[in-house]
This record gives sequence, C-alpha cells and structure tokens, in this order.
Amino acid sequence: MGGRHINYTYGNTLTIKSSTSNFEFHGKPNSPNVVLTSGSHSKQYISTNITINQPSLTNYDGEMVIEHTLTTNYGKKMLLYFPLVTDKSIPPNIVDQMILANPGDSLEVNLNTVLDQRRDFIFKDDENIAIYTTPIRIATRLLKDDEPIIEGASCVEGSAESELALLKSRMDAVEKHADNQGTYKHNGGGGGNSDSDKIVSENIMNSLLQKGMQCDALPDALPAKKRDSYVAKLLNIDPSTVHEKLDLTNPIAYMLGAIIATTVLYMSITSLYHKIFTSLLYKYNSDQEKSLNDMHLYEGAIGFLLIFFCFLFLFIPTIQNGTAAGILLCTWLIYVIIIGVSRKNIITDVAGSSYTLDDSITKIMGTMASNMFLFYPFYPIALASTLYKRFFP
Repeated sequence: MGGRHINYTYGNTLTIKSSTSNFEFHGKPNSPNVVLTSGSHSKQYISTNITINQPSLTNYDGEMVIEHTLTTNYGKKMLLYFPLVTDKSIPPNIVDQMILANPGDSLEVNLNTVLDQRRDFIFKDDENIAIYTTPIRIATRLLKDDEPIIEGASCVEGSAESELALLKSRMDAVEKHADNQGTYKHNGGGGGNSDSDKIVSENIMNSLLQKGMQCDALPDALPAKKRDSYVAKLLNIDPSTVHEKLDLTNPIAYMLGAIIATTVLYMSITSLYHKIFTSLLYKYNSDQEKSLNDMHLYEGAIGFLLIFFCFLFLFIPTIQNGTAAGILLCTWLIYVIIIGVSRKNIITDVAGSSYTLDDSITKIMGTMASNMFLFYPFYPIALASTLYKRFFP
C-alpha cells in the first residue's frame, strides 16, 4: 500500500443513472467521502460519479470505479477501483440495484453496506488511483457490452429442451428473490438498516423480468398444442389446469358497462332526435312530409357512417382494429334499435298524433328491418335518389 492509508465512507446518496454504466454520485462538500493519508499529510476527496463496467485494471467479472475531486476544488482527481465478482448464491445488493436500474432512474445508494475498510489496495502515484484486491460479490452477471442480465442460459437456436432450460433458469432467478406471496426476500448486506438495503425495489424486479426475457423462451417451431404442456412441465403442475379459470368479475363488469353505455346512447339519441325534428318542423312551417323526409336522411347518414367506419376498421390493413370495429358495430345495432323503437313516439310527441301522421311515418321512414338491411347500408344510393327527385321533379 506504499505507506498510504485510505479511509472512505459512502452513506445514503441520491444517485441518478445517467447511462448504461455511469451514475451521478455527488458527495457533500462538508462531509468528505475519502481521506487519503500519507505520512503526516492527508487529502480529502468528495465523490462525483460511479462507473460500473467490464474490468480494465482487475481480473474479475467487472469493476466499480468511484471518481472523486479534492475538497479544495483543485488538484488531480482520485479514482477507487473495486472489483466485482458474480455470486449466484447471494441475494441482490445495492450494486445489483444500480446495475439493474434504467437510465434516468434515481435511487438512494448506501455503498457502506457492501464496502468495508479491511481491503488491501494497490496505489498508483502517477495516476492517483487505488485498486482494491478484494472483490465485491454481486448477484448480477455483466455482459461484454455492459448490459446487465439475470443469470441464465444464453439465447441460442436449438432444441425445444434447450429453450425450455432457458425459461426455467430465468424463472428460478426471479423466484430466488420472491416468496409465494410476491414479497421480496432480500435482507440487505453489510448491516444496513435503510429500506433500500432491506428490499429489492419493484423497479429491480421489473428489470429482472424485462432484461431476462429478451429472447423467446419457446421457439416458433414448437407446435402450439405442445406449448401448454411444456410450460406446465417446467412449473411442475398438472397440464390440465394450465388454462385460465373463468373470472366472473369480467362478465359482470362488461354487462354493467353495456347497460350504462346503452342508457347514455338512448338518452343522447332520443334527445338529439327530438331537437332536430322540432327544428325541421319549424323550418318547414309544420309541413310534416318534408320534415319526415329530411329527418329520415339525417338518421340514415348517422347509421351509414357507423357501419362504414366499422368496415374500415375490419378490412383496411393500415387501420385494422378489431376492438374499434366491434364497438362501432355494437353502437350501430343499438342505434338502429333505439331509432326503430322510439322515433314514432318522438315524432308524435312533437307534431301531435294522427292517423295521417302515422301513415306518413311508415311510408316515408320505413320499418326497422328495412332501414337495417337496405336504407342504412345503401344510404348513398338512397340519398342520391332523394336529391335527384327533389331537384329534378
């Protein structure tokens, strides 16, 4: 150690992951992180950032490099190199949390939970760096491109058995950190008492899943009928039970949603129909026949547009959307039924009931069946015919 002694401390520090391997790690000016003593002289340093990547000066799986600046704000910066070694038998610690965080994430980091003062180091004067020789154990394996993944088989093409082994290894890695109730087993390391030392955050578990599932665990060549039994075999359960049980809450929710939507549509359609017909009757000076003809054209336009957009979402590849098509079709059916059942009552409520009006409604506006199968689907033809007769009698 060349007559030098290093004391360091890294308590809770708000850390931001700025890239895949770099972290902002700013110490407090009034609380130096490192004191370097050489004889009767000492220097104090404050941490600025951390890099976790492949080894450059050590022969282990990776290394964590902490950069510092002098508290006096001038002089050469100091680097501490801590080697990292993967140990699958341990739970994730704070270094694993840092590796598995996403760029832009912030987290409280307490490196005192994984570091101790009883570490030998090699000091290089010309570069002002200390290289520690005792590695820090972590549960994460680092790839050559600095991308952290959970421990498991490599993604290679091969038999279904090898692909299933890959899935099993990933499942085991997640199960190692969670109990049957979905809570995390990690109890921290190095005697830390903060929440960040006691549990693995939800973000870390999500990262384990996302970064561990970058390859398809089951090959496309595997027949669909065999996939359930293969997965069931991995999970050690009866293949006959792998299908999802019926959740009765979903049908009830859908039913309530349909009832509410139908009620809202009914009130909206009947109210709008009433207002439009009233305005038409006023426009044509109570001429019922002209009012009925225009009202029929208005209701036909809406019915046609609903079914038209439904077919667009069904058959146009660029905007194909089965859910949207289904919603439009249901809305169209509800619209047809509401108009067919309610329009006579609405019209007679506005214009007054009479045998002549009843006959005109049936003659001009047709029945529900004729509108559903003829008038609405072929509305452009009916509209062109009506306009032709109107302007060229």
